[in-house]
Amino acid sequence: MSNAKTLVMAFGKKIGLSSPVFENGICAIQFDDHVLNFEPDKEGGELLCFLRIAGTPPTPEARLALYRWLLKANALGARTAGGQLGIDDQESVVVYSHAFRTEAMTVERLESAVEAILNLVEGLQREIAEIAVPADIAPPPPVPDGVRV
Repeated sequence: MSNAKTLVMAFGKKIGLSSPVFENGICAIQFDDHVLNFEPDKEGGELLCFLRIAGTPPTPEARLALYRWLLKANALGARTAGGQLGIDDQESVVVYSHAFRTEAMTVERLESAVEAILNLVEGLQREIAEIAVPADIAPPPPVPDGVRV
């Protein structure tokens, strides 16, 4: 098992999950209204965390406003704390992602990073809502034990 996968497993157990499940290399854990996905790279030295944060607008004008906002938010990590914002065209959603090197990462540091990501995303959602883009997307279906597989 890779270092990144072991880290996610230990984190899941620390927050009370009986056994975090990886399906197709991704472990999805639900925190309130957010599903945070953890994807270790094949070597285990990097862990990608990503989640859907908002829907994309239906009109060209609103999409253009969103794209401009995304460019500004991503510029030099201005509003992303080292992560990235992007668009998933297949699901028509805005996605936030952050990659972490795992060699010095501990479960406690991952827990702090997850909390910071979730707090950041809530702020980003408010900003997106201010530019008249629907910030809510259909919530994921309930998952047993807080893990979506």
